[in-house]
Amino acid sequence: MSHEATRKRKEADNHFEKNSVPRTEHDTMATTNILAGDAKKQQEENEYSRLIAAIGANTLKRLQATKILVLGLRGVGLEVAKNVMLMGARSVTICDKGTVEWADLSSQFYLSESDVGKNRADASKVKLAELNPRVDFHVHHGHIDDAFLKQFTTVVCTDSGLKELDHVSKFCHDHGIYFIASNVYGVFGYIFSDFGKDFEVSDKTGEPEKRGFVELIENSEKGLVRCLEGKRHDLEDGDFVVFSEVKGMTM
Repeated sequence: MSHEATRKRKEADNHFEKNSVPRTEHDTMATTNILAGDAKKQQEENEYSRLIAAIGANTLKRLQATKILVLGLRGVGLEVAKNVMLMGARSVTICDKGTVEWADLSSQFYLSESDVGKNRADASKVKLAELNPRVDFHVHHGHIDDAFLKQFTTVVCTDSGLKELDHVSKFCHDHGIYFIASNVYGVFGYIFSDFGKDFEVSDKTGEPEKRGFVELIENSEKGLVRCLEGKRHDLEDGDFVVFSEVKGMTM
């Protein structure tokens, strides 16, 4: 190799080394960010593993995009707020203009004798916020007007009077906001839910899905499905059925 060729080769090598360093550092940073994201995702999956097993990953994903307002922080309201905090809702806002009474100590487990006379929401906020730091948690003390309600995807009323219930439920229905009203009176209680006209119920009974084996499916316009002899399917009219691992048919 000539002297001139050697010089050009060294210049090319130096140019490559100088220009490859920033690119290598950038790639390393990008890889680190990806790994950090994967680690965060894995941590969340580990923390919510039991919840995912109970309600499913899709339901949890929808819940984590939900902005919830809980009106009333007596026994029922506190239980609702606690559960949605633990389940990882996107944001939870509580509101209660009343003060802690002695009777509240029998049902609201975050209150103590020292809280009597304090605002119920303020007396509960510290322990609620500690349940899940990932949830955007707020306490509201202002007026419950339409502009305020409009920022939520779900509103839960647990200690509202008839006038407030009527206004909030109508507003939520007209604006596609999920509405739930509930309360307990001693051994009696009630719950009312309005999830809008477009809400679809995929699980009408809450019972676990039924699985069974099929012996034959006729390949015809109105195919006959035959179950294994002696095995009852226990299905009813209107039930939704999914067939899997069917061989010999094409769409």
